Amino acid sequence: YIPMQIYGWYHWRRGGRDRSSVRVSRLGAGGWLGWSLLTLGGSLGWGHFMATHTEAALPYGDAFTTVASLVAQWLLARKKLESWLFWIAVDLTAIGIYWTKALWLTSALYAVFLGLAILGLFTWHAAGKPFRECPAT
Repeated sequence: YIPMQIYGWYHWRRGGRDRSSVRVSRLGAGGWLGWSLLTLGGSLGWGHFMATHTEAALPYGDAFTTVASLVAQWLLARKKLESWLFWIAVDLTAIGIYWTKALWLTSALYAVFLGLAILGLFTWHAAGKPFRECPAT
């Protein structure tokens, strides 16, 4: 995740058309479908690997949180509004995983992350119609 975060920071600072900053935008229908299918396929593939080669208790749930987090981080780096929807899905899944494992504090931490993702979604959505540069998030 660290290289992707460095890329995101750089892209936000210098990746726009005018080499200054990137504006919040939305995925088109094809982009939304493509990223969703990549998340689903990657989760199933990684989950199968984990189920057959590890002792993971919840291999497909763990795989989903990993793959969807990578997708969400990539979309966040590109300032796509839908990144927050992926983060919300990750957080909801993680809360369930950690709750079933009786990891209450970790589950609570992901509940905080869920609140932050919802706040991010509403903040970016309210940043402008049509989307313009969003406030610092």
